[in-house]
Amino acid sequence: MKYEEIVLKVREGVEEADARDIFEHIAVQVDIEGEGSGAFYIEVADRKVVVEPYDYYDRDGRVFANAETLIAIAEGKMTIAEAIRNGVLRAEGNHDKLTLLNKIKIKKAKKAVKTADKPKTKTAKTTKAAAATKTAATKEDVKKDAKEGKALTEAAGKAVKETVAKAEAKVAKEVKAVENEIKKESKVVKEEVKAVKEEVKKEVKAAGEKVKAASGKAEKKTTKK
Repeated sequence: MKYEEIVLKVREGVEEADARDIFEHIAVQVDIEGEGSGAFYIEVADRKVVVEPYDYYDRDGRVFANAETLIAIAEGKMTIAEAIRNGVLRAEGNHDKLTLLNKIKIKKAKKAVKTADKPKTKTAKTTKAAAATKTAATKEDVKKDAKEGKALTEAAGKAVKETVAKAEAKVAKEVKAVENEIKKESKVVKEEVKAVKEEVKKEVKAAGEKVKAASGKAEKKTTKK
């Protein structure tokens, strides 16, 4: 599948999604891995979703996945959290904003369902049962959203920890290099000081010998007199 086809399929699914529960601005760059590789961005603004085939440098986060995974998410066959748990999608960046992406409700394709003739009027029992079913479904949706949000937050947190660990390792390496350089310079200084001391010692000794020699000559002259 070509890059343009992938972007088009994601756009068709995502731009029809319901983002009314998102009040913040979110911009995420999506990197397609494997077939049809390339980058595009998904932006949520004014509670609407937009997909464009460009890089987004001032982004809140970044997502990495193959075409199959991205299209499955756009068609509502898989959620972002499920993709992360299955190891087919990686996310990094502002985990708070990335978590909000779970609030986007993808409209799934409607399936034709054969139904038998139904009575024109609903009984109170039927209405009550339908209401109970709807309530149960709503609770399940809430649990699912919470679970998916947690998975996405954990994934983003892990990415942040890895970034921090790499930065700490780099700093530690640079500090060690500086320490080694200081040790080398200190050794050189010590050797120079030692050499100076030896030189001074030689000069003092030579001066002492000259003084001694001069004193000897003076004593001989005094004795002759």
